[in-house]
Amino acid sequence: GVLLGNFDGTQDSVGPRIVLATATGGRIAWGSAPGKEIEENLPEQKIQILRENYRKWGAVDAGLHYIDISIYPDRFITGDSGYNFQ
Repeated sequence: GVLLGNFDGTQDSVGPRIVLATATGGRIAWGSAPGKEIEENLPEQKIQILRENYRKWGAVDAGLHYIDISIYPDRFITGDSGYNFQ
């Protein structure tokens, strides 16, 4: 699923604008809307990270509760984001 509760930063000016929800309850911080990236991975780079996760772990979220694919072009980061992904 796609969670758009913070689209355009309406709830949190520094939180991810788009969050993907996986079938297993994981959350993937996508970041900005395509075409709105500033100092952020392009959609193609984000999709490549998700493909690699699926190849390695059999899940786009790598089996984790939260990952962020918006920052590094070759990997995701994880941890307590402090962001409420409801």
